[in-house]
Amino acid sequence: MNYDELSELDAIDDSISGSEWRDLPGYEGHYMVSQLGQVKSTDQVVPCNHFGTRIRRGRILAVNANAVNLTRGRKQTARTVASIMREVWPELS
Repeated sequence: MNYDELSELDAIDDSISGSEWRDLPGYEGHYMVSQLGQVKSTDQVVPCNHFGTRIRRGRILAVNANAVNLTRGRKQTARTVASIMREVWPELS
């Protein structure tokens, strides 16, 4: 399965859930935010020692004390869901 096929699966998932999702600025292609305040990681094709590459399925992130941990490269950053929502969905603020 390649990246284009993963994008098609994401579109199907989004249409089923009924929520609109937008990319998180600075994390495009890695994290998305719904208008309901959910943050999800996207499907990724990642290197794997044994098989060359593997697919890491995206998931809705757990919110701890109204914050989520975002990872870019090897750097992890905690962001509040409120600040993410203001950045991605300013019309809802």
